[in-house]
Amino acid sequence: MKGIRSGTQRTYPDRRGAKNIMSAETIRQIFIELLRDGYWIRSPARAQSMSPFIRKGDFLTVKPITFAEAKIGDILAYRTHETESVLTTHRVIQKGRDGEGPYLITKGDRSRFRDLPITCPTNVYGKIVSMERNGRLISLETHLHRVLSYLIARLSLAVWYFRNAMRAPHLVPVKVMHRIFRLTR
Repeated sequence: MKGIRSGTQRTYPDRRGAKNIMSAETIRQIFIELLRDGYWIRSPARAQSMSPFIRKGDFLTVKPITFAEAKIGDILAYRTHETESVLTTHRVIQKGRDGEGPYLITKGDRSRFRDLPITCPTNVYGKIVSMERNGRLISLETHLHRVLSYLIARLSLAVWYFRNAMRAPHLVPVKVMHRIFRLTR
């Protein structure tokens, strides 16, 4: 599957010598079905949003997990909406439940803003458990990496709150009161 980029098409000969056209969307659908069936997949990172933790070109191993199994600090492979064609790999920075049900908030390590909440459990396909960089395999399931991922997620959330407080300082007391009220329920 190496070399297939979003929006491009590659041709693959079938048994009769005819050429089939396989689009990037078809490849994504195959990845999703493999993860739903319990298979692990390996794919190169295509973007810089998780840099420097994950760099473009690193090979990522994705293990299938459910929405409920996701933890703060995990790097998930997911789609925000069913209609979205792109699979995103971002870190979970917040997990919670509101009046509409459970949700996950993700953010790329390099991104300035958090992503839209993931509210549909079927949109979470897997989590990154290892990566290969320059021929070296790095497991993200070790205790050290789990702690580091959790700290990165918490720091990322704190920076996001601080950035918002600087934009609208008059709303900080209101936001803090809402946060305290939500924690005491």
